[in-house]
Amino acid sequence: MTHADGYAERDAALLMLQQKQEGRSRRITVGADKAYDSEDFVSTVRELNVTPHVTKKRQRPHQQPGSANTRHPGYAVSLSRRWLVEKGFGWLKQTGPLRQVKLRGLEKVDCYSSSVAPRTT
Repeated sequence: MTHADGYAERDAALLMLQQKQEGRSRRITVGADKAYDSEDFVSTVRELNVTPHVTKKRQRPHQQPGSANTRHPGYAVSLSRRWLVEKGFGWLKQTGPLRQVKLRGLEKVDCYSSSVAPRTT
């Protein structure tokens, strides 16, 4: 759990990727939504020897069409499987127990969220 400040999710993702990649020589992949489509996030992920499959924000006029990200064969697989992850989180936040957390404090919320959505890794 992190404090919401606009960058906390990206920072937490980088920490998790660093821990996941620790001790591995082989490259891993990660899928992310368009909130993670920033040059600094993508470059840091690549430095960690991780291939990012990030959904692109709408193309801005100064950007070149296409990129190494979207040309990677695994990118299409990531897009087709993304709904599996989003469906579970969507349920937890829309109709499930995380819709409106009535607890305050990171420790309490972390404990609560771990009990309703246990980690699988």
